[in-house]
Amino acid sequence: MKSDYVICPECFKQNPFDEDVDFESKCCLSCQSELLPVHPIEGDTELLLSLLHQSQPILVDFWGAWSGACKQFAPLFNTYADKYRGRVIFMKVNSEEQQVLANKLCINSFPTLIFLENGHEKQRLTGLIDAAQLDLLLAKYSS
Repeated sequence: MKSDYVICPECFKQNPFDEDVDFESKCCLSCQSELLPVHPIEGDTELLLSLLHQSQPILVDFWGAWSGACKQFAPLFNTYADKYRGRVIFMKVNSEEQQVLANKLCINSFPTLIFLENGHEKQRLTGLIDAAQLDLLLAKYSS
């Protein structure tokens, strides 16, 4: 039985996570929000900084509303957010609204995925990403 923590997507507090427990209806101990939502978290600079040193890895999708590739990739990202919930934090960052963050991280292509673990960038993928690429990335870094 492995115990760890899962981050609440609403208040960002750590909650005990046990892989042997059914988390379908589990709520945050602090704010009572659903702990493992099916959808990715909408992120900004403050949220990303607050999550960097949590026990869970983070997969960030930097996207633009005008990008056809981003629109095409969004359903796949949402599917994987559900598939890996509890193991990886999936975050979407609107690069138009978060230009300072996108510039600081040298986001030049859309979509851009950045996989972060223990506060460090482990891998970056740019352009239209397919399921095989996403499978390889997540298999490499998430256990």
